[in-house]
Amino acid sequence: MVAASEVVTGEHWDALMSWIISGVVQDFFEKEGVEGNPFGRIALARLDELSSLFTGDPPSVLRELIGYGEVAEMAELAKRLTPDQVRKVIVAEVERRAVVAVDPVILHEYVVDLQGRRGLIVQHQASGLRAHFGYSNNPGFVFSKPSSIGSIDPDRPDEPEVPGGSQGWSAYTGLGIGGRLYRYGAEMLPEYRWRSTAGPDAARALRRRLHREAPWRWHSAECSCHPVWTELTELTAASTPHELTAGPSIGG
Repeated sequence: MVAASEVVTGEHWDALMSWIISGVVQDFFEKEGVEGNPFGRIALARLDELSSLFTGDPPSVLRELIGYGEVAEMAELAKRLTPDQVRKVIVAEVERRAVVAVDPVILHEYVVDLQGRRGLIVQHQASGLRAHFGYSNNPGFVFSKPSSIGSIDPDRPDEPEVPGGSQGWSAYTGLGIGGRLYRYGAEMLPEYRWRSTAGPDAARALRRRLHREAPWRWHSAECSCHPVWTELTELTAASTPHELTAGPSIGG
């Protein structure tokens, strides 16, 4: 958390207001256990609830977030954080992220590491989200944590993530970009199958969707075919029962 004395020294009230709203919206949905991007369609569906968090004089959420009572100048910020203005900021941020999410440009680059292991990196140019396909073996593997994968976009060097920020790659998770990256990479390597590994809930949910689409190509550790998946052929995969659960991963 940023100390109030650090926050209020700047003159960029709009940026500060967006930072606060972003943090409050994200915390709201995390506490409810809601998956997906906090500035996806769900934010519009619950706009009244979100804007009501900023009622009061000063808004209680502002005091909790950055210690309103510590600095008199924060009254200037409280004037801007009205429910109506909060609604406008949320709608604008939902629209901004949606524009980024539908950008069609995906970059790719084949790589070989120092151990001679082959890989393919795919990167969504507008968001910076990316995935690494390791294909020295078949089945191969995929991981998609951008902080562990160097950017392949010369015009978008890696930048540190700002907690609560709205510009880094983490602002665009849960908007469908990951699924596009996985499908794009798999199309570049059509002869390969892809084993899943343990991961966060969002990654496992994506694996379940991909497995439903193409059970032979995409492994899901949460499917009843998990014990025999490596032995499946395209023909037997089509006739094998696929009962998916949403429980914890049972290993890769």
